[in-house]
Parts: sequence; C-alpha cells; structure tokens
Amino acid sequence: MKTIITLLILLPFIQLYAQEKTALFKNYTVKDGLSQNTVIRTLEDSKGYIWFCTRDGLNRFDGTEFEVYRADGSENSLTSSDVTTITEVENGVLWIGSHKGLTRYDTNTKRFYQYYKEEGGRKQSLRQLYQTYLM
Repeated sequence: MKTIITLLILLPFIQLYAQEKTALFKNYTVKDGLSQNTVIRTLEDSKGYIWFCTRDGLNRFDGTEFEVYRADGSENSLTSSDVTTITEVENGVLWIGSHKGLTRYDTNTKRFYQYYKEEGGRKQSLRQLYQTYLM
C-alpha cells in the first residue's frame, strides 16, 4: 500500500522530466532581406540585435527585418563588404573584421571608424591591428 501511495505522489514529477522540449528554428534567406545566404559568423549584442557576417555585408536583424551595411568607399562605412568576424567589446561598440582591416561601429551614434591593414605604405596583420586598437 505504501508503494502505491509513493508512486502516485511521484508520478506527476516523473512525467514533468519526461516531457520533450521543442526548439523552433527559422531559416532566413535573401528573400527575407539577408544580403547573402551564406553566413560566416553571428553575434547577439547587448541590445538583443542579431548580427550576421556575410561575404556581401554585415546584416543586423531586429527580429522582424534586416538592415544591411556594406562598404561604400566613404569614411562612415565598413572597410570591406566581405565581413569575416564580429565582437562586442562594450555596450553598443562592435568590432568588425574583414580581409582589408577592422571597423569599429558605435551603435549608439551609428558611426563607423575604419582601421586598414595597409595604411601609409605600411602593412599590418589583423593581429597587429587588434593589439594596437583593442588591447
């Protein structure tokens, strides 16, 4: 009798652990606004935006739509549209890497700052740029 009462008490808890959790995924493509279907790296920033690095620009996703950032030759853009990596170093400041150099993007002021691998005839590796500007 004690065994039956114990099983009846424990049974609801056993079922809770046995319930299957389902993860939901949605695939986004260029049809949804992504600049390219191949994503190299992703980052969720401190504000909740998701950033996607692609060979055709940096994409910011707010949960509804994409905003695409590309190099356009101006000082207030990426060093290259071929974006390979991204990190957030402080609230709202992103560092974006490409084969041409680094770009610092301040999401609060919406301003880009470019740091090229080759400036003034001097070539630097991304590691050297990182050590110069981030350390």
